[in-house]
Amino acid sequence: MKDKVYVVGHRNPDTDSICSALSYAYLKNRIGEFEYLPMRAGEISPETKFVLEHFNVEEPKLLTDLRSQIKDADYRKTKGVHKDEPISRAWRILGEADISSLPVVDGKNRVIGIISLGDITKSFIKSCDSMALVREKTPYENVVEVLDGTVICGEVENRTIEGRVVVAGSSTNTVDKLIDENSVVILADNREIQKLAMERGARCLILCLNSDVDESLIALAKKKKCVLIKTEKDTFTVSRIISQSVPIESYMVAKNLIKFQEDEFIVDIKPVVAEGKHRYFPVIDEKGGLLGMLSRNDIVNTQKKKVIMVDHNERRQGVTGMMEAQVIEILDHHKIGNINTVYPIFYRNRQYGCTCTIVYQLFKENNVKIPKDIAGLMCSAILSDTLMFKSPTCTPVDKAAVLELAQTAEIEYEKYAMDMFSAASDFASKSIDEIFNLDYKKFQSGEIAYGVGQVSSVSRAELDNLKVKLQEYMEKNIERGELNMIFLMLTDILDESTELLCAGSGAIEMARRAFNTEGKDSLMLADTVSRKKQIIPALSEAMQ
Repeated sequence: MKDKVYVVGHRNPDTDSICSALSYAYLKNRIGEFEYLPMRAGEISPETKFVLEHFNVEEPKLLTDLRSQIKDADYRKTKGVHKDEPISRAWRILGEADISSLPVVDGKNRVIGIISLGDITKSFIKSCDSMALVREKTPYENVVEVLDGTVICGEVENRTIEGRVVVAGSSTNTVDKLIDENSVVILADNREIQKLAMERGARCLILCLNSDVDESLIALAKKKKCVLIKTEKDTFTVSRIISQSVPIESYMVAKNLIKFQEDEFIVDIKPVVAEGKHRYFPVIDEKGGLLGMLSRNDIVNTQKKKVIMVDHNERRQGVTGMMEAQVIEILDHHKIGNINTVYPIFYRNRQYGCTCTIVYQLFKENNVKIPKDIAGLMCSAILSDTLMFKSPTCTPVDKAAVLELAQTAEIEYEKYAMDMFSAASDFASKSIDEIFNLDYKKFQSGEIAYGVGQVSSVSRAELDNLKVKLQEYMEKNIERGELNMIFLMLTDILDESTELLCAGSGAIEMARRAFNTEGKDSLMLADTVSRKKQIIPALSEAMQ
């Protein structure tokens, strides 16, 4: 089975983040060596929803954490032993699998205990008295299995041993003294002893060395309701191994049982495993059903999740746990942050208006035909990120890509872009929290931690209606103490202008210095639509 690689964009994903993940995963699945899964790092925006619905593309699955989980470990997919099965079966399985413990399950495959080599050894010592099979409520079926026996007559299903085990000799006087009602009698081919045992009330005769059984003996057994079991083994062997038919449940460990679910994180279970008494631990599904056994070595050897970062290159902008993941590729069009990798990777960073423009070029370089829906996704992302070529981030390469992709996707890109922007401007069903986080990123400049969000619309009136509530939301966020400053761009797509809201001590002063513009509580910035090329560089320079 191929290793999985997650292709994912940044948190609070915009259209480029989602569409580049979908498009690049499609390409990599045709040219790569792994299984590439497009993912999203947050809820999709109304604009992205419009795009996916227009081209009938399924929304990527949500990826919330990249830390290694138990399901990433190559743990043993062991089947459990049923609690009623003979302890000899557990012994055999442990030997064949070369492991030291097994999970014990009930009739619904739910883990109820652990049986180890030590527990089985203990059972061999404790189960050697004549009443052990009664005490442990041993099923007749277990006895038949352990002895490789054949039931000649009598009912054995759902019945347990009710009397002590007796090895009958050749003396009728001895037999008469030892055998009582419900006894299990081990004996050889001696008709007199066999009949005497049944007359004394024996509930089961174990006939060794494949003793011949005549019709009269069977008739008597049926009359006395006595079970007849025949085996090739001799009386000495039978007497020694019959105790191995006790049910596993009798000697399993059920108290303080440690078991894990597949989605638990390795870092969280390490301390628990280190203190556990067993070397192997059951892995269960959400209903408690057994999946396998996890060892300490499995945890040590667990591989990191493989990930391809698209539309971002800073781990803090990505999915939680990115620091513990193995980044194998990065496609991005933003400034290069402080990304570090253990191994060399494929990294493509271009001064384009959109990551999907990079993906489009990779399709061309690898001579892979772009299908209609993927073309539509990439075209939508470029139109969105460049605000239909109005953003200063837009390049001739972006424009050329849109022209070709629009033709493949069979859309009139100008009309389609306006429909897409209108969908993005529909805030009626969104909360202020959702609107603020539609396109929000965090940054660090020296000692200053700050965030910059962007809310774009084709309606200035719509933006004005949201302004007060968004400002209040920003102030509450500042009170949490996670960031020093927060800025929010209210961008009017049609007139290509932005009102910059500011929150935090010194934020408005910082913005005035950055853009050399006056404003009481916010700044009006003409010909400004790009966070990446117009807002972030100016703020970063002002913060130096």
